[in-house]
Amino acid sequence: MIHAVECRDGTALVSLHGRMTFADHRSFRTLLAELHRTGARRWRFDLSGLRFADSTAVIMLMVAREAAAEVDAVIEFHGASGCVRRMCAVTGMSALLPAESAA
Repeated sequence: MIHAVECRDGTALVSLHGRMTFADHRSFRTLLAELHRTGARRWRFDLSGLRFADSTAVIMLMVAREAAAEVDAVIEFHGASGCVRRMCAVTGMSALLPAESAA
């Protein structure tokens, strides 16, 4: 998984690309620490660049939601399609994804 973070007007824009799997859990924790340091009150994840996600990826998104709540930040997930959306459905976590990102 490759990620990029850009902060604009109190919002951290997070772009995720490639494959998101168990192998990424350490780098994802580092990403969450980076988001904490930004002080952003809104974390917006763009999932459109992910071409694969396993069940661990869904857990990481849940962990991100908890991390945002710890600092009273609003978290949003957008752009999920294909494998990411299916994996959320299989794991019962479709509620993480807004209807607007349905493909």
